[in-house]
Amino acid sequence: VLSASVSRDYDLLTDPFRLGSGVVDPGGYRWNTARVAYSSNPRMRVTGSGSLTTGGYYSGDKTTASAGVSVLPTETLLVEMSYNRNVIALPDTPRYVTNTVSTRVSYSFSPTLFAKGYIQYNDERKLASLNLLLWAIYRPGSDFYIVYNQGWHTDLPGPRANQVKDRSLAVKLTYWFSR
Repeated sequence: VLSASVSRDYDLLTDPFRLGSGVVDPGGYRWNTARVAYSSNPRMRVTGSGSLTTGGYYSGDKTTASAGVSVLPTETLLVEMSYNRNVIALPDTPRYVTNTVSTRVSYSFSPTLFAKGYIQYNDERKLASLNLLLWAIYRPGSDFYIVYNQGWHTDLPGPRANQVKDRSLAVKLTYWFSR
């Protein structure tokens, strides 16, 4: 599928918005954005997608390029990888460039038991994150989840170069009361 779109955006900032080394002043902003995207057949074992979006952005311009690939090596294992690059130019400010890379792995042990892992890295923020999920459906409409999240600062000098930023473990149980 090949698609193209044009949109008109409006945002009202009530406070200054920090973006890289620049600041967007409060006020109302309008801009136009054009997008071209492609997605291959999702029924195939290997699929891909990509898009290019460009146009205004507050008082400057923004271009975003995205690409992704999904691989289904078996009926129960899915591996997805994606890349996103933003280039933002504001007046009197150096260009602001961010790159984000992510990978998601999903595995189905059975129709009622799933495991998922997600890893992401953002080079501008110097942050890496990990999300692990175990999901069990113990009866229709009732689920049990265990979720582990961890984030790291990746720009610290010395032996603590990958210091843990945050960490959490959540356990959730839902129960559907049937009639």
